[in-house]
Amino acid sequence: MFEQTVWVGRSGKQYKYQVYHLNDKFDAVPANYIFVKEVEPGWFIPIYFGQTSDMSKVRENHPKWQCILQNRATHLCVHKSSRDELRRVAEANNLVLKYKPVCND
Repeated sequence: MFEQTVWVGRSGKQYKYQVYHLNDKFDAVPANYIFVKEVEPGWFIPIYFGQTSDMSKVRENHPKWQCILQNRATHLCVHKSSRDELRRVAEANNLVLKYKPVCND
């Protein structure tokens, strides 16, 4: 982890995420996450917004892994979140609606 970023959803709500290297290991905690590509130092483009009940398994059999790799993800932004799945989904959807990343359908 080396910096924090703020992402603003379509609703205007702000979410603080920590930036990690793509292959860092994570604890088994619920979280929202963003696969991103660093285009300039500290400047990231979102590739995929997601949520999980277990961040330690986020890369295992990820349904969009090929898309994430093809779009050259360089980092993973993580926001440890609620155990409430609906809350995590709402956050991810709020961000997807604003940024429309290439790997979210």
